[in-house]
Amino acid sequence: MKLTVLGKEYRSTVVVEKDPRAGVTDADLAASTKMSLALYRDINKSARMINQIEWTRKQLEEFRKMAGAARSVPATLTALHELEQRIRALQDRLMQPTLAEADLKSFRGPLGIYLKLVWLQAESSAGGGDVSGNADHAPTKAELEVYDLLSTQLSAAAENFDDLYGKSIPAFNEAMRSKGLAQLMTVSEPDEPRPPAKPGPDEDDDDNADTDANADFS
Repeated sequence: MKLTVLGKEYRSTVVVEKDPRAGVTDADLAASTKMSLALYRDINKSARMINQIEWTRKQLEEFRKMAGAARSVPATLTALHELEQRIRALQDRLMQPTLAEADLKSFRGPLGIYLKLVWLQAESSAGGGDVSGNADHAPTKAELEVYDLLSTQLSAAAENFDDLYGKSIPAFNEAMRSKGLAQLMTVSEPDEPRPPAKPGPDEDDDDNADTDANADFS
């Protein structure tokens, strides 16, 4: 720990001890921490994709109005519709489709990847809502299996996202440019760095060290 007071720097080591009543090992806590960081990273990744999709869908709504006012040719409207369908399909994989209807208590559709990750984090980590959590213990075999499944699904969704924003939308923009129409902006949020892990005894406070654990999260 570093503290600067009136231009003078003070350094000291702070050791956070586990609750002696918890009855868990250091390895259990390390595994729990690693799982929490992996979920934190994946939840933010899916949230950034959802935010970018929302911005794009808003632009497409306005584009549709302008295209209708300009009486654009059917081919333009078809290209617009196809892109809207692909983007909405991806968003539905990440979120509960009925949330787009602003019905926060609706359970008429399956939860998407983002919401499943949020609930898994609540179950296995510090809790959330009416879920107490389990941060003092290593993740269970079932939790690890569910995380592996959701992480695989998120990777597939990210590939779809990269294809949309790396190929499909630039191609759409080029086609619209040739017709003298507006193009979509694709400014995305910057990636958020991972929270730093506790440095070891031989590491500087500013270094980010990976937390050791039994599970191997990418």
